[in-house]
Order: sequence, then C-alpha cells, then structure tokens
Amino acid sequence: MEPPQILVRYPGEALPWLRRRLRLNRRAFAAWLGVPESVVTRWEQGTSPIPMDLRRRLVPLVTRYLATEEGRDLLLTLGKGRDRDG
Repeated sequence: MEPPQILVRYPGEALPWLRRRLRLNRRAFAAWLGVPESVVTRWEQGTSPIPMDLRRRLVPLVTRYLATEEGRDLLLTLGKGRDRDG
C-alpha cells in the first residue's frame, strides 16, 4: 500500500505513528501543519479526511519512515487497531 492510500484509509493509525517518528505530540504536529489540534484529533478519529494539500506534505515523511523496520511493522498492523496513540 502506498503512503497516500495509507493516509486516506488509516489516518487513525498512520498519523500517531508518524508523530511518534517525528517526536511530536498532537499539539506540536498540528502547529507544524498550521491547523488546530482539534483538526488532527478528528483526522486521527477518522471523522474528517486529511485535505489533499496536507496529505501531499505528509507523503514524503510517511514514505521515508515506511522504509524503516518500524514502517514495515506498521504495514503489518494497519487496520488491526494496534498502533493507536493519544
């Protein structure tokens, strides 16, 4: 599965995973993206989609980290709810 698809289908798993790789809490991640923290919360809960322009910013990072052992582990757990983070 490619990074854009991961961000669309599994934001609740992919975003917390990415934030951990970047060592950013939800507030810092939201500030970096220029959105309110509540928006990131909605993305992670799956109640709002990540806008295309922001997905484009995230894809290179997801791509980079998917090449790691942790990235391969994420791909094995997607959709199974094992990579949740608050």
